[in-house]
Amino acid sequence: MTWLKRICILSALAVLIPLTALSHGRNHSVIRADISESSGTVEISAVLKDLMELSGTSSMEWDALDNKGRTRLVRDSATLLAARFCIIQDQERILEPESVNLQIPDDETPDTLWMNPDQQSVGIQLAYSFCSAPARLTFMQWFDPSDRDLLHHVQLLIRQGGEMVMFPAALGKQSPTSFPFNWQAVPGNIADLVDLDTLICSLDNRPVSSVLRIDAGSIDYSVSIPIGTISPEDRELSEEKLLSQLKRIRRSFNIMIDGTKIREEALSTDYFSGIKPDSAHSNVKEQRAGFVMSLNLDASPGTVSVISEDNNPQLFPVYCAIIENGDSVQFTTLNSHKTQIIWNGSN
Repeated sequence: MTWLKRICILSALAVLIPLTALSHGRNHSVIRADISESSGTVEISAVLKDLMELSGTSSMEWDALDNKGRTRLVRDSATLLAARFCIIQDQERILEPESVNLQIPDDETPDTLWMNPDQQSVGIQLAYSFCSAPARLTFMQWFDPSDRDLLHHVQLLIRQGGEMVMFPAALGKQSPTSFPFNWQAVPGNIADLVDLDTLICSLDNRPVSSVLRIDAGSIDYSVSIPIGTISPEDRELSEEKLLSQLKRIRRSFNIMIDGTKIREEALSTDYFSGIKPDSAHSNVKEQRAGFVMSLNLDASPGTVSVISEDNNPQLFPVYCAIIENGDSVQFTTLNSHKTQIIWNGSN
């Protein structure tokens, strides 16, 4: 085994160390998924500091809380994390967890275990079952649907039958991670692998994502696309050509409100390119570009639809989050036979 291989293995396995065992620096939340042919278990190790920031609680406010108040804050924030995480099976089936187990200290927890929120973490366990062995699973999170861009540094680790099949990868709000499973081959121990490149998250693991935001007085729909997906045949893509391709893709999307198609001139469109804040990619083809379609409203809509009118085989599937008033999160998909996203108003 080469020294480089040993370093790669140690770096990957370091993620497996419980966060509470580390004593220096700022820990980050981690998601571990262990998948079998019939079921899956996901554990979100959420650092207390992340939960504090999510709830808008300062360090001073945290210190002023008693144990009962801390338990309530952590439970409420952890429940939100569980609801804002999603697995999609085979590009279109939104999976609901069969159970959610919050591993949270109770009111009698000694004060010392609540100290150092940068280090301490709590566990959120989600259990799933599959009707059939999944050919592909896509993982999404919108832990922070606000504009604060919290929890963009979450790492995802995937195991198949207990063996690591992908090195830890950033799971950002606009960067879902997709993984294909081969149930005919038993994954080997990472220490025995000859080609570690097979474990690296690549363009194939980074699908197109979008988000439909519905706020009081406005609607935004943004699409985020890996550059290698926009023009896979081009080794290098100029800014001019990239913008041209984005405009072509943008014209294939339309917004309808209460059954009425919104005219092009009523929409404001902004284009973006380059590495997003939640991206950890240095490969140009894995960097993201896209657009945001915006519309101001005089009154709250009853229904909002986003329709992909042209077939975009290089884009599909598109994994979408619907965010209402910066809080409520729903997940859905666009694909070749489901070309419409529909929001039917507040429940």
